[in-house]
Amino acid sequence: MSGKAARNIKPIKDDKRSKKFSIIIPSAGEGSRMRSFGPRSLIQLTNGKNLIEHQVSLLKDTFPISDIIVVSGFEATKLMNKVPYGIVSIENERYAETNVLRSIGIGLRAALSDNVIIVYGDLIFNQEILNFPINKSCTIYSNEQTVKANDEVGCTVHNGKLEHIFYELANKWVPIIYLKGKELKLMKSLAFDKQKEKLYGWEGINAILEGGGEFEAFCPHGGKSVDIDSSKDLERIGGVI
Repeated sequence: MSGKAARNIKPIKDDKRSKKFSIIIPSAGEGSRMRSFGPRSLIQLTNGKNLIEHQVSLLKDTFPISDIIVVSGFEATKLMNKVPYGIVSIENERYAETNVLRSIGIGLRAALSDNVIIVYGDLIFNQEILNFPINKSCTIYSNEQTVKANDEVGCTVHNGKLEHIFYELANKWVPIIYLKGKELKLMKSLAFDKQKEKLYGWEGINAILEGGGEFEAFCPHGGKSVDIDSSKDLERIGGVI
């Protein structure tokens, strides 16, 4: 190839489709209100797929250069036997006495990239929800779905930055987290600490903020999602997929 031809080649754009990601799907909890359905990741959807198949399909399409790690717990064997081909499956054998942060830590131990995406295993979402920027650590929220129930987690946002996550805050927090740099380092420090293994994931984010980390707060245009916490949530699936 001549030098002239080489100078005309444009560099590959550093976007979602050219960057290596590790995607962690914590799906260990049993969910007391959904226990009879088995692992929530295996709930059958109206598009003919179960939830984990739906998630993996959209994630692989958006982030093709990625390794995906599913962390199971409740009825782990059943979920691990159904995880799509090529997906790493790990068990949080102490899921009943720990919380999401430990599952995240287990996934981080297996992650192969310094660009980490965490997507909760009980989240149904459309393709648009994944259109978040990857230049900085960020998390997703929706200002179209006001938090009403006292057990729903919301967030406060100021000038595009996440301020705080807690129950009953105005903006619905969507449990998708992108971590890199300082925020990834802080998350590893928290998730690998046995004293913190009973924390929720959003409590880990708050601790990162208190430790000097920053998250962009992004509300994707056209993004839709549903957290499967009860059988009533299954009635809302059609509006998402």
